[in-house]
Amino acid sequence: MSLPASLYSAPRLAHEWWRDTLPTVPTSADWEKTIALVERIDEGVSLVVLKGRPASTLWLPAPGTAVAGMQIWLSDGCQVGFDQGPQALPRTGDLALFEHAGPVGSLTRIPAGADVHVVDVRFTPAALRMHGALEWAAGLQSPDARDYSVPAQGGMLAMRAAPAPLLAVAAGMLKPPVQSRQARALWRRARVYDMLALVTDLVGVRGPTPEPLDAETMKRLDLAQQTLRQDLGHPWAVAGLARHVGLPEKRLQAAFRLGAGMSVYAYLRKLRLDAAADLLHGGASVTDAAISVGFSNLSHFSKSFRDRHGVPPGLWREASGAA
Repeated sequence: MSLPASLYSAPRLAHEWWRDTLPTVPTSADWEKTIALVERIDEGVSLVVLKGRPASTLWLPAPGTAVAGMQIWLSDGCQVGFDQGPQALPRTGDLALFEHAGPVGSLTRIPAGADVHVVDVRFTPAALRMHGALEWAAGLQSPDARDYSVPAQGGMLAMRAAPAPLLAVAAGMLKPPVQSRQARALWRRARVYDMLALVTDLVGVRGPTPEPLDAETMKRLDLAQQTLRQDLGHPWAVAGLARHVGLPEKRLQAAFRLGAGMSVYAYLRKLRLDAAADLLHGGASVTDAAISVGFSNLSHFSKSFRDRHGVPPGLWREASGAA
């Protein structure tokens, strides 16, 4: 599921505030009928409501920038996913949490003739930090989350059932109980932060203490960890790794959280970045090190490396005495 990169890449104009979090879509009758609301809530915070039934298939691409957000799906039938990643089919009542570390390919497909209703709220990294730097990836920690991430590209996507209060806020977004334009804007701004509060609470709540891992699960966890270490450049997906070691996907996720203290992707990211540090120390170029350990996006690799090791990869290489 991909589109030519140039299709939505027109140069940004001064008034196009939405380009911080949203792509620009073509002007068409179907888009006009489907976009019910686009609003700038705050600097770096956008609200979009799509509601309609397009006559032709619509494609919503990634914005081409670092962004985090939530979608509350009030309809079925669409498709969401990253390029070269597993595709999600959101269901009515689903909450999608997503994060792009930088430019990463993704598409939402709205089929022709399908009823679509989704509330989409997005934040730039700076805007999100102002509200406590919520770790969006914590949404993957729920046993009920369905994971569609592509960590090597810097893309996180998780689906889970939305709590009833969040669904209620989303469903009422187009029905403000006030009349004036300013009052409606204030009301929607308040609802967006209600949603952020509900999601922050949701991803921060710890579930019941899981049962200890039995010997057979520990054996398969060890096999999974060895498999990742032996082929860091492989574009691993949790589902594929689970099949390889003979565990249900949710059980493997739970085993990593309990046995390794982190998710599968967090563990793989740690392995990759530590291996990259060794390669750089041995004289590998930044590009070669990134590719060798499975990063296809160099800017994402550099940011991840700095987060892990405290310095950019180029500086790490220089400090190691590599020519």
